[in-house]
Amino acid sequence: MSKDVTLELAPEEEVVAIIRRSALSCVPRLLLIALWVLVPFFFFFPLLSFGMIGLLIFVGLAVSGIVYALREWHMWYRTMWVITDERVIDIEQGGWVTREVHEVAVKSVKRVHLRYESFVGRVLRYATVWIETSSSHTHDIELEGVRRPKRVKALLRELRKVKK
Repeated sequence: MSKDVTLELAPEEEVVAIIRRSALSCVPRLLLIALWVLVPFFFFFPLLSFGMIGLLIFVGLAVSGIVYALREWHMWYRTMWVITDERVIDIEQGGWVTREVHEVAVKSVKRVHLRYESFVGRVLRYATVWIETSSSHTHDIELEGVRRPKRVKALLRELRKVKK
């Protein structure tokens, strides 16, 4: 678990799994980031022929691409589900500072849905996992791009049986 995400667990509660979005589901965004960072290097010498303005364009594109890559990694790494034997904790990183934390008790899980959003997702076995709760006042939570979603669904079903 991330060092700066501190969760207060009950004395008997233990973490069963930490689920993150699959890197495979991020491939289109990773390709964009790679282009954004690498393209300025292909045009380095032509940009230098424009003098200081070309150098500023090169540095601006390279630095902004690196900052964007770091932001995307930060959001990916800090967005997760922490599944304990008592509850499912949804930690959603929205940017550099914005973070939302929702939790659902395992015994209030009504259904677990899997949504495959593309043919590639079905072939590579990643999907959106969505938890429907039994009480109307708690949030339904979802995590996109979960690798092997059927295992997550089976884990939640097993935890629910143990808690009943």
